[in-house]
Amino acid sequence: MSAENQILCIVAVSGDVSARGISDVADVIKIDKKHYDLVSKFLLSQSEYENDLYFGSVGDRTFGKYLVMQSEMLKNNIFTNKYQKRSFWKVVYYDELNTLTFKYKVLDKIELSESEVNKLQGMDRFNYMKQYNDGTFIPKVGMYCNRFLYSDVNPFEIIEVSKSGKTITIRDMDYKLDPNWKPKFVEGGFAGHCTNDREQKWIITSKPKGSTLKLRLSKKGYGNGYYKVAFKPSKHHDYNF
Repeated sequence: MSAENQILCIVAVSGDVSARGISDVADVIKIDKKHYDLVSKFLLSQSEYENDLYFGSVGDRTFGKYLVMQSEMLKNNIFTNKYQKRSFWKVVYYDELNTLTFKYKVLDKIELSESEVNKLQGMDRFNYMKQYNDGTFIPKVGMYCNRFLYSDVNPFEIIEVSKSGKTITIRDMDYKLDPNWKPKFVEGGFAGHCTNDREQKWIITSKPKGSTLKLRLSKKGYGNGYYKVAFKPSKHHDYNF
């Protein structure tokens, strides 16, 4: 295959979404051809900034240019969160990802219409969005679907959506408690009260061979209302139950 027909990606090599960051799985983002020029300029500004960092001569112009290009990556929906913005990246061919020496996940880009962007409101701490759970908007592959069982929450990712949006297929995800967060207990209840229960932090990653489940949309929502479509996966264990 010629270079022109190869799919280009950027992979996080250091920072929050690298394999040495928040988790041990690096983010990989496929680049649309219409964004090649923008991504090229971003990587050039990153390289200049890194070069200045190594040689101890970071100037306002270099740093300012890098900040502008980071913002452009967010503005054009190439980056979708602050963690990607503050990571460092390199370009690779999609067909060469298997040569990487660390774990990675290829992110499916979620395109939102202007109507969706304008109407999305009121996400709660579990990233629940009413419009994707009442039939107003059709969920997209790459979104997540969190299962609520009383006060516990478990994460799933959406891997298939019917044309009507009435049926979605979800897959369970791996999760582990972030070692930087520890429950704090005081006397009370049956076995003590956890004072920081609402501040839990979990490391959640895809599970390619995870169990799958089909959910239908009803008046109560997906899975009779127990499953909530969201932009981010959420996990919560009620330490006070």
